[in-house]
Amino acid sequence: MTHIKNQHTYRLKNCQGGTAIDLAAYDNHSIVGFRPHHSSNQAWIFQQDDDQDGWFIKSSRTGQYLGIEGNAGIGTEVVAVLFPFKWDIRDSDVKSAKGIRISAHGTNLSLDLDRGSSANLTKIKLWRSWPGPNQIWSFTERIFIEDQHAYSLRDCQGGTAVNLSGDDNHSSKHHTYFRSIPS
Repeated sequence: MTHIKNQHTYRLKNCQGGTAIDLAAYDNHSIVGFRPHHSSNQAWIFQQDDDQDGWFIKSSRTGQYLGIEGNAGIGTEVVAVLFPFKWDIRDSDVKSAKGIRISAHGTNLSLDLDRGSSANLTKIKLWRSWPGPNQIWSFTERIFIEDQHAYSLRDCQGGTAVNLSGDDNHSSKHHTYFRSIPS
């Protein structure tokens, strides 16, 4: 079974088009395929329902849920909704695509990147499940840095470190470090 974990955040990338499920910034309602980036509108929190027979997928940016308006049917556009919408998640059943299939709970309707297009702003709709990679989504866990913790970033080639724990907890300090070279 899939390695999706309850209350963890993921970016979902289509196995055919290569675009990510994106909460469109122009209206915070439309769900489209868009080139992968690191903004929160491509970060989705997976929440297992209480019966553990389905999942809710919540936007990290707005708290809205991946869902539909009205009844599920072929061609129904996927949008951000205010209420939890239940999805079924299964491992890929497409040999050429490693990832997950996301279907409207209790139906044979999967999240489908329209025609598997790699173009930005391609609609994501429900479509009858079939063995196409445009209905399979790879997932990458997103980990967010927590406030009030000290972190260091190091440029391994340049020898510069950035310490994000300045005295005021907002500024940064740059430090030079020395890398030992084996003799």
